[in-house]
Amino acid sequence: MPVVLEVRPGVYRKNAQVAHVYGVKGARYRPDIPASVRDAFANLLLLCYPHHGEVDDDEERYPPERLREWKQKHDGPEVAALNGVTLPDPDTFMDLLAAVAKPPLDRLESITERLEETGQATEETARELRYLVDLLSSSDPGVDARSAHDLAIAAELLSSANIDRSARWLLSASEMLPAVVDRLEEVVRRLPPM
Repeated sequence: MPVVLEVRPGVYRKNAQVAHVYGVKGARYRPDIPASVRDAFANLLLLCYPHHGEVDDDEERYPPERLREWKQKHDGPEVAALNGVTLPDPDTFMDLLAAVAKPPLDRLESITERLEETGQATEETARELRYLVDLLSSSDPGVDARSAHDLAIAAELLSSANIDRSARWLLSASEMLPAVVDRLEEVVRRLPPM
């Protein structure tokens, strides 16, 4: 799932959270790791919202080695250059990622233009192309987080429990309605003429 999603043409939103391989509040916390190392990009992993909590709470299932393997696979060549950077505020970093996000097809178009201009493919260009091909070929065509959320709300609203409850409320309201109408008519009769 992409870290940044294009929610409408030209508008990007964060679709991930910054998780720590060794975090203060996580299952893999180690007091011997200084904050400067803990907050370095090399110790951070971008995860979708549901998996952030899952990973933080289960060191046995998600040991540091597995998280580092994920990081290496998913960061790509341009992100790996940030490994030495310290990020005391991960939210600001995510905002910056959203601000500079470029859809994969736009990135491919930029690479094509560079190749047409120079006639040469650098190692960096080849790495980026491999990364984009992997990204585009591994994209899950399944339901995205927003659609899943909307579907969950719709399911809740349309669930049989809610239909039963709504039917009971409607029945109760229909039973009370004649009495309310009678009272309204009585109040209207008492009003002074206009």
